[in-house]
Amino acid sequence: DHLKNDHNFERQELSFNEKHIIDMNFNIEKFEKEMCINEASTIFEVDGKTFIHFMHVNDDFVSNGNVIQWIRIIGSAKEAENYVYTLEYYGKDGKTSTYVGQVISIDEHDSIFENYNSFICFMMDFDVFKTQFVNDDKKIKYSIMFRNLKEEVNDEK
Repeated sequence: DHLKNDHNFERQELSFNEKHIIDMNFNIEKFEKEMCINEASTIFEVDGKTFIHFMHVNDDFVSNGNVIQWIRIIGSAKEAENYVYTLEYYGKDGKTSTYVGQVISIDEHDSIFENYNSFICFMMDFDVFKTQFVNDDKKIKYSIMFRNLKEEVNDEK
């Protein structure tokens, strides 16, 4: 409730392996003026599990102004090991770029900014991101999909 009420997070319901497409405004001017934006903050309810999606651009935490995205689960680090997410970005030229990442526990509060270069989140230089993914209408389009690794292993048996 805190994230929804105090930080205007949207709430979405999904199933595992269901792709959620996001077509959103990307405030380039705000970044260039303030060197900080928070975008695409969403709470996903996926088959009874709660995941929180963050997109952040901030020169204070990450050198050279990078776009970073990550997913947290309301759960323990052990539980987080069972889930991965896929981000698929739709480029201006019709091509796509995909990132698959491990979900991070909500308990690992500072791990993103302390270890941003350790592949625990999607990260791309802001200027490169802008060139490849922000269209002329200042929008970006990408999708998020969640997978339950434990369930996939059980399905294979």
